[in-house]
Amino acid sequence: LLGAIAVFALASTFSPSRAQTRIYLNETFDTPLNNLIWNLSACTNITEEEGPLYYLRVSETDYYGGWVYDPNGEVVSGGMPTPLNGEYWLISNPITLESDAVNIVQVDFMYGTTYIGHNFSICVRESGQTKWDTISSINPNSFGGESIIGVLDAKWGGKTVEMGFCFSTQFFSGYAYYFLMGALKFSAYERVPKLATEVISAPFAYGQSLELKMQVSNVGPIGVESVEYMYTMDAQAEETSFTVTFASTLDALVGIQQTSAQIDMESLAFGNHTLKLRPVKVNGEAYEGETIEFDFTYLDESKLTQAYVPVFESFTSSTCGPCASANTALNPVQEELREAGSLNVIKYQMNWPGNGDPYYISGNQTRMAFYDGIFGWNGSWSVPMPIYNGSDVITEWPGTYWSDLANELKKRVAEDHAQKAVMEIHITNASISDTKRLTLEFEVTSPIDVEANVIAVIAEHTTTGNRRTNGEKEFHHVALDFPTGAQGVTKNFEAGKKETFSYAVAMSRTNMEGLDLEVLCFVQHKSGYIFQSSSIIEGGNVANEEEMLGDIRVYPNPARENTTISGLESANVAVFDMTGRQVYMQNGVDGNLELSLSGFAEGTYVIRIVEGGKIAHRKLIVVR
Repeated sequence: LLGAIAVFALASTFSPSRAQTRIYLNETFDTPLNNLIWNLSACTNITEEEGPLYYLRVSETDYYGGWVYDPNGEVVSGGMPTPLNGEYWLISNPITLESDAVNIVQVDFMYGTTYIGHNFSICVRESGQTKWDTISSINPNSFGGESIIGVLDAKWGGKTVEMGFCFSTQFFSGYAYYFLMGALKFSAYERVPKLATEVISAPFAYGQSLELKMQVSNVGPIGVESVEYMYTMDAQAEETSFTVTFASTLDALVGIQQTSAQIDMESLAFGNHTLKLRPVKVNGEAYEGETIEFDFTYLDESKLTQAYVPVFESFTSSTCGPCASANTALNPVQEELREAGSLNVIKYQMNWPGNGDPYYISGNQTRMAFYDGIFGWNGSWSVPMPIYNGSDVITEWPGTYWSDLANELKKRVAEDHAQKAVMEIHITNASISDTKRLTLEFEVTSPIDVEANVIAVIAEHTTTGNRRTNGEKEFHHVALDFPTGAQGVTKNFEAGKKETFSYAVAMSRTNMEGLDLEVLCFVQHKSGYIFQSSSIIEGGNVANEEEMLGDIRVYPNPARENTTISGLESANVAVFDMTGRQVYMQNGVDGNLELSLSGFAEGTYVIRIVEGGKIAHRKLIVVR
């Protein structure tokens, strides 16, 4: 259980607001409870025979206090003690509240439970009374960590109250092994809104409009339903406005949502531009917000050549029942799109729930932590968690069933693949020796100056050795290694300059089962947006163990009219389309082969080269 505690421990999420006027109560649980703050005689302290209220340090800086039904605290060392059963209260001494303020209480907490039937509530009552009013509540289950916030009604202003924090559980409805509270804070705030807006769009635009993506955080005590923004482009004096209305109210202090607006680009010249943006109204009332500047490049779409290939990343596990349902619905669609060259796919096997997937690698958790920062999960991770192109959590798309999401995936991939990619990626070599040493080289060219992360993943198309409890018999596109590291290599790209990346990986140290390996390379912005991806795909996989033909290159690629295959020595060359049909063949080629593409339809092809028993595969993309 200590491992579960370590994974789900929440750093304190509370940051002071300039509107904060008074702190009534601030408990970090790093020392025993203070009787100046807490009514210790009213708090629930499990009997000495069963175990008292415990204090557990879950990191060098984080302490949690709460209830563990075990006299020796065996929950820490991994035992399964007798479950908690009943109501457990932490009650404050009387507090006189500010009369003209928003009074808000926040708590981080952790829990180890199984099944359902548990409840944690923040409660308030007038001092000397017996009846509690519930301010906020949540029903925790499994093992995890969360935050909860409660906003007191204005009727409590000026009254003397007691605050109660109650965890309740019943033996017959499930099992609770521990319930722990972390940072706990109760404060008064000035009754004014406060926002933090961050532009998270990728720094480019082309076409008729700029999709301005923003992450809006409510760091004030007033719930936010809508925000009106004014903006100007470059040195323009005239301001234009737009209003965003949130799908659900942004909760006080902790509410975060992503939103977007379309900015007209019709009269904009190609080149670099600066958008200035500031919030002027919140919930229809005047608001003075800070000005935000967003620098971007407006591109000439006619100069972009590669078709855009988005990425599907999925966090999954062979011990996760719902993952089996998700994969059953999504796998056929993914394969169809992938074989058509319009989508790249990678699966990150996770080390939970249960005992976790044995093909978990640490880089998978690094990837999930990256998306935690993008989507604001606050450490509450779950599987299945499918991510589309670094920008969307697929389970948030419209639809009731996984089949609905599969159909939506096809629709979005079709729309995105019809566009041109901002960057170009060419995998120039991907081969594995008979000692299972994989070498990889690829090139990236950007038309704009931008900082981005370059990521390479080696995967296996089909694995079976990680079967566990969810009924799946085989698993696809399983991540085995990150040659670049899971965070990728940060690169400051210069417009028009080609960057080359080379790696070597000892695949014998991975979970590789066979030789059906895949390589996926993609470039990702800090906002999560993926500029472009490229892969060696099924039918054109990483070459087998006999491949030593690393000097063979195909250029240009993508190509329109002709392409050149260089470095051939008495080679037999065959080209296949994505259905496996051979569309070209020539034997005994030396030097360079100039290949006319006049009879090739637009799409993705695999070039197979055989020289003296050695084999190489290269991918060719034909554009029109």
